[in-house]
Amino acid sequence: LYQQYPSDTPDQIHYAIVHGGTSGVVGNAGPSSPNLLVYSTLPAPVTASVLGPSLVGPVMNCTWFADVKAGRGPFTYQWSGVLSGSSNAVSGQVASPGWLNLQVWDAIGGYSSASKWIDVNYNNWQVWCS
Repeated sequence: LYQQYPSDTPDQIHYAIVHGGTSGVVGNAGPSSPNLLVYSTLPAPVTASVLGPSLVGPVMNCTWFADVKAGRGPFTYQWSGVLSGSSNAVSGQVASPGWLNLQVWDAIGGYSSASKWIDVNYNNWQVWCS
């Protein structure tokens, strides 16, 4: 991998190996092993999902995170819908129900997107980010 991307930092190489491997397939890996099968064609395609609450109160400040797997960092993020932003997390108050959309690009042009429906409970002002 380092031969393929000689300008990568050790952290980028580590990320590609850990997030690009398949877990749970190595037999007798041992208790301290990460139990990852690494492919010689790394990096694997980037995939993304949205982590965070599905139900919020009308005045709650909540945070959602981009869960990015594989690909090759650094990553570029674009949030749209009920909130907007351009980092790996987006925070704020959601005033009305709607979609929170995430787009992610990796350093070599890989792309992934994900969405999450965010509902607002107007009847219970005590609803936390859940």
